[in-house]
Amino acid sequence: MGEYCTRVRELVLKLLEAISESLGLEREYVSQNLGKHDQHMAMNYYPPCPQPELTYGLPVLEKYFQNILKLTKHFYQSKSGYR
Repeated sequence: MGEYCTRVRELVLKLLEAISESLGLEREYVSQNLGKHDQHMAMNYYPPCPQPELTYGLPVLEKYFQNILKLTKHFYQSKSGYR
């Protein structure tokens, strides 16, 4: 778990830098102005449902995330001028 938390923190800091740059700010601006960054993790365990056919679930969100990634890629490619 420790390595996972470290990697997630690295990713968050990179995302904050990207957000700053996309807003035309200094790379560290958002991170510095948010103040101290705390990291919390909660884990839940849900045993398998004994009658899954009776449950109502959410649709698979993978296709929505893929669309967000495609739009983000398109945005950055068009902004930077290369493909």
